[in-house]
Amino acid sequence: MTHRLALLALALLAIMAGPTVAQQRDTVAADGLPLDRGRLRQDDLALSWSRGTLAIRFVPLDERVVRLLAPDAAQSLHALRQSEAARIDSVAALRGLRAPGIALVTFHALAPGTRFDPQLLTISVRGQLWRSIGVVPLSAAFGNDQLDVRSAAIGLVLFDHELPVRESFVASYAEANSTDWGQRLARLDTERSRILASTRPAVDSIKQD
Repeated sequence: MTHRLALLALALLAIMAGPTVAQQRDTVAADGLPLDRGRLRQDDLALSWSRGTLAIRFVPLDERVVRLLAPDAAQSLHALRQSEAARIDSVAALRGLRAPGIALVTFHALAPGTRFDPQLLTISVRGQLWRSIGVVPLSAAFGNDQLDVRSAAIGLVLFDHELPVRESFVASYAEANSTDWGQRLARLDTERSRILASTRPAVDSIKQD
């Protein structure tokens, strides 16, 4: 009887401790990174290139790199992904995907009547080609196939795999591409290590408790 009471007491303690652990897991996610410790700017993640009169800006919307940004920028992109989660899931479900790659993409027109097609965006990694599977528009211009000069179309472009943000990849639009991501990796890894080192005392304290 005493043994059963002891087990019951331990179970109750575990249940009482559960919310605290759950809250900690909600706060620390994606490579163990919190949302408020980064120092990088969004430009440190953005890939920019052009094809003719069309300029493309591509920002991976992946928590493993979003959480390396300064708090305001990180929380803004995190909130964007959360607010569009239903539409993202809807597009992904049509392709039978649960975890698509997501990028915040902006198409800028450098001349009147510039045409664009999000489906021409691809990712090349390890000899594989990952294609765009759909778009969650964030601006009305995505409803057209061309832009006026200095206008822009903004949206979330989804891919058939999670973006390979921890390794080198090539982002392409038609035959034009950006090979800059590989040059970002050292700085991203340094920032990731710094954040994890700064949070380790808090994590160790929680484990001890």
